[in-house]
Amino acid sequence: MLNALILAAALTTLDAPIEQAMRDANATKFAIAVVQDDKVIYQRTFGATNETPFYLASVPKSLTALTARLLAHEKKLDLDAPLTTTLPQLKLPPPLDPARMSVRDLLTHRLGFTNDGAIWRTSFSGDWTGEQLFKILERHTVVTPRVFTYDNLGYNLAAFAVEHAAKEPWANVLSSRVLAPLSMTHTTSTPCISTKSARTMNRGSGGLCSSIDDMTRWLRVNMTDGVFDGKRVFPLAVMREIHSPQISLQRKFGRLDRYAYGLGWYHADYQGDVVIHHFGSYPGAWAHVSWMPDRRIGIVTLANAYNPLPDVVAMLAYDTLLGRDTARTQFDEDMKKIRERLASRPQRNAELEKKIASEVGDSDRTLGSYAGTYVDEALGTMIVREQNGELHATMGDRSGRLIRARGDAFYVQWYSDDGPDRVTFTADALKWMDRELKRNAGVPPAE
Repeated sequence: MLNALILAAALTTLDAPIEQAMRDANATKFAIAVVQDDKVIYQRTFGATNETPFYLASVPKSLTALTARLLAHEKKLDLDAPLTTTLPQLKLPPPLDPARMSVRDLLTHRLGFTNDGAIWRTSFSGDWTGEQLFKILERHTVVTPRVFTYDNLGYNLAAFAVEHAAKEPWANVLSSRVLAPLSMTHTTSTPCISTKSARTMNRGSGGLCSSIDDMTRWLRVNMTDGVFDGKRVFPLAVMREIHSPQISLQRKFGRLDRYAYGLGWYHADYQGDVVIHHFGSYPGAWAHVSWMPDRRIGIVTLANAYNPLPDVVAMLAYDTLLGRDTARTQFDEDMKKIRERLASRPQRNAELEKKIASEVGDSDRTLGSYAGTYVDEALGTMIVREQNGELHATMGDRSGRLIRARGDAFYVQWYSDDGPDRVTFTADALKWMDRELKRNAGVPPAE
């Protein structure tokens, strides 16, 4: 392993490329930390401070997995017991049977079922309570292959299992078992980006904001299998289990070849090196936490942009540390893809508008006739209203503009960074996400 001073000096050459990459990727805040042998050898913030909160998106799945495993270590939760014992409030439609499922299945994305309504409500609209969620799961869950299928649902349910086992709120369990022992005082469930609300900070699967200082602590304790500043914080057996492969998969993600998933952690190959990692993305945020156990180097990168800038910078840092001649060439190639994707967005939006315009057909309905409240037990309530000659839709904390297409068909765009969804109206309902939301004449549209 190279001398830390030599490595740190090499990493200072990243400052200028990062600043340029931020401009190219439309990021105004960025943070990076590089760890070697449990020492932070490079840490920089751009447009931010060491305490600036960044939304972590799916990165907290790794914290959820550790919380559950710590409860198992305390003999309060059995990861392999049937869900009828560890999550008794979960009822599923036949042939699904919670008695044949476990918390380990939830933590390894091996559910064998999915539920669009539950995922939409917890991650996007925020229109849910625990009682509603389990009713939706009981009535509207569908069977899927029981193989690795990444989503948020399993980790949201794991958070309920943790609460049931600890007999206290999820936030308290996470804080007392994980955050407090590491003094992660700037990691909270308070929203830190405009696309998230308190009701969509969906607990076990992605409900945290954190700082570069705190996430560097998280990286360090994982790289040392539970030791922080020379003191054992988490049991060795616990850390080794969450890090060890639990289920096989084959996925290409950027420059990583993913081949396994542990409890909250991916395993991937990168040019012959094992990389243990978890990333997170959501409109307005992208987060990266990874390390090479054989090399004993790790990286955290955080950004307030919805593109893989943090992943690209992390790969540049790894390649720089390892002295690879292709470091800048690969970085330039990856940044070119980001620039091209962002530059094409106006053209793609214009093409979509043109496509929609070409679909417009005759309809004898006025915009105001579509206004109303539409309800589906699984997806929730969509309020459609006319405003300044346009239609707008609201579902819980999420709002979007409806663009008219052919006849009674529209497109709704919830986020500027994402593509729109098709919505089709009938006389007494609308169809969206392959479900029919019934018009509720007894509930007036929002003003």
